[in-house]
Amino acid sequence: MMESNNEILQSKKILVVDDEPDVIETLKGLLDFCEIDAATDYESARKYLQAKAYDAAVLDIMGVRGYDLLEICQEKSIPVVMLTSHALSPEHMVKSIRKGAASYVPKEKISEIASYLKEAISATRDRGLGHPAWFARLRPYFQRKFGLKWEAQFEDFKMDIQELGSILVPTDFSLHSCEAFTWAAFFARKFKSKVLILHVISEKVANELISIPGNPWEAVLEREEKQMKEYFSACLVGDFGDAIEKETLVEVGSPHLKILDTASKRNISIIVMSTHGRTGIAHALMGSIAEKIVQRAPCPVFLVRPRIADEG
Repeated sequence: MMESNNEILQSKKILVVDDEPDVIETLKGLLDFCEIDAATDYESARKYLQAKAYDAAVLDIMGVRGYDLLEICQEKSIPVVMLTSHALSPEHMVKSIRKGAASYVPKEKISEIASYLKEAISATRDRGLGHPAWFARLRPYFQRKFGLKWEAQFEDFKMDIQELGSILVPTDFSLHSCEAFTWAAFFARKFKSKVLILHVISEKVANELISIPGNPWEAVLEREEKQMKEYFSACLVGDFGDAIEKETLVEVGSPHLKILDTASKRNISIIVMSTHGRTGIAHALMGSIAEKIVQRAPCPVFLVRPRIADEG
């Protein structure tokens, strides 16, 4: 099962710093499964940081010398989510990220704080790098607040789609999923990303496969993984996919749960998948799998609507 925000953050030690007591109380309520220390000023927060170790920190900017606290957190390798309203501007966001914050979140999005903390802690645990998923989710918000072309003034500021670490592309070996491979390969070539190809087998099918004499699970895995690589290459034109770093993964269980689980555990940057599958019913995969992925994915999802006719 995919780890939920609560599971990842359970009993984590979080420092919350904000000069508004009601904000602190709100955060305590939203993060009641964490161990929270709270401060309303710089000096109190600094003393906490000197005396204790924290898994993450949520820092305001104005009124508490948030950037000075961010610097201390950086020295102690504590991932930081900047949560602000009075310092909500492109300049403050870029400054926060350049100084090492894991994310920059407007207080209007305070109800989602657990997700941003989970990403910050997971990214530090798994890769030691910030994860751009938060920016991809908030980009429409920033465009409404700052204007559509606000990023143009920061030539060297790159987030979300400019930095795709790993691309997850699920396949059921249908012609529809083949079209998703084409887009995954395009992203991988453009952004020098790794492609993780995932095939999920139901428990019933898995049991049937290994019940065949001389067909142990190891042989099933080897055959499925080989087929995924061959299928990926066959879906692309010429040698387009030859230079792409590829990894295959076979999982047993519910497709949408395994896709979500893999995206979370592997810190996937984007999921590329088709809206159709082998069912032959135009809306079937979108209704039963793709829609669930869009609703619960820990990263952006790129849905491919196939141009080919539905399979029968």
